[in-house]
Amino acid sequence: TNTMNTPIEAIEAYLPIEFKAYRLRPDSGGAGRFRGGCGIERVWTLVGESATLSIMAERTKNRPWGLEGGKPGAPGEFTLVKASGERITLPPKCTINMERGDTLIIRTPGGGGFGDPSERETWRVEEDMLDGLVSPEAARRDYGYTPKEYKQRR
Repeated sequence: TNTMNTPIEAIEAYLPIEFKAYRLRPDSGGAGRFRGGCGIERVWTLVGESATLSIMAERTKNRPWGLEGGKPGAPGEFTLVKASGERITLPPKCTINMERGDTLIIRTPGGGGFGDPSERETWRVEEDMLDGLVSPEAARRDYGYTPKEYKQRR
């Protein structure tokens, strides 16, 4: 995933994979007066016979740090779900063989927050919740948010 953002349609046209999800990771950005950016989650299934997958990633053990009182972002993670349903956590640097029906879940790290989370304006926390970037639980835990009348957008 790195910094490249190739449209999934182009990837599916070129490789024997089918995307199941491509979305932002809620609660992955570190809490702060300025919240860290959210990581992404990509989920795809191999529809070809077999493939070799190489992963070269960072920030799976050492979380992206926050600054000036900001909290760290969520670490990255890679999970292989075999066609049989077996789940395997993959290391950040590996090469594996995949078979038809195996699914890879890629969760990239979130950025670290900047500044004391208690200084984040309430309206920003509410906007983050409405946008699905921060869950109500994380808003309470990380920002001390107590809802007056929070309504989730549908």
